[in-house]
Amino acid sequence: MASLTASMQFISAALSCDGPRGLSYKHTELKWLICDDLLSLLRNFPSFTPSVDTFTHDDGETVNLLNASGCLRASLPTPPIPLTIWIHESYPFMPPMVIISPTRNKPIFLDHPFVNPSGMVSSPYLVTWRYPYSNFLDLARNLVHLFAFHHPCLPPVPILPHLVDASIVAKHEALNYITIALHHDMLELVGKAEEDMIGLSCLNEEIHDRAKVFDAAISREFKREWSRLEKRLRELTHEEDVLRNWLMFNPPKHAVGIVEHDLWDIFEHENKKSRLELEATAEDLAIDDLLYALDKAVGEGVIPFDQYLKQVRNLSREQFFHRAMIHKLRR
Repeated sequence: MASLTASMQFISAALSCDGPRGLSYKHTELKWLICDDLLSLLRNFPSFTPSVDTFTHDDGETVNLLNASGCLRASLPTPPIPLTIWIHESYPFMPPMVIISPTRNKPIFLDHPFVNPSGMVSSPYLVTWRYPYSNFLDLARNLVHLFAFHHPCLPPVPILPHLVDASIVAKHEALNYITIALHHDMLELVGKAEEDMIGLSCLNEEIHDRAKVFDAAISREFKREWSRLEKRLRELTHEEDVLRNWLMFNPPKHAVGIVEHDLWDIFEHENKKSRLELEATAEDLAIDDLLYALDKAVGEGVIPFDQYLKQVRNLSREQFFHRAMIHKLRR
């Protein structure tokens, strides 16, 4: 009781102090609320003691603030947690700042869902702080429940639904439970994503290696084909030069006469027998084409069937004579 009385006198003196050493609280009309909330914390958590010190924000601004330092025991089997709760200069409209002081033997556990490596606590209760529904004492009690689930200096304990205490029904305790469960799931997903990224990176390297091999093979084949074409071009150029030289020394004697006659006369057969055989073969093939056209026409109904039969008989008779002529000429 004497200790609580001394703490009350210290807090009252600190809040009433003015000048350069005065506290930086903006809402002076609510200093009584700061005093009541801080005394309520000290009454329920006797291990904490009040003090005044300079706090430096992330933007470099320094302010003189009240704080309560002590050890918070989350559960009997776990070690106590040394921490300091700073009362923000805009309290109660801004949440307090909770900072854990890790030791060399008990550093902060890596990837803790609510405590960063510097010791700053960011719990769901602080994130959802709302005056007048949030206060100093409930914050401390919430930290006890929170660190009972996940101690800041120890590995996490698996949370099973059937082991959840009945007090978890409270809004902030349920939020803590859900946040921890989501954090564990997130760590698993991050681990799996890292494994997938490593696998994809290895696959990407393999694809690049295969692409290099493929490009090298294509390049070799291209160079080989290019060399072959260049060689063939040189051969054709040489043959062209040979032909030009031959024509230069052997000019065609009948070049003018050839132009005066029909071009097809150049390909005339040497004797009459070959000419007759060629003409008979041409007639035979022409009749085949005509018979095919008649079959298609009668199938499509273009000509009547009786006329089709008449034309086929005439053409077949004519074709017979042409084929007999070919057979006779070839003997």
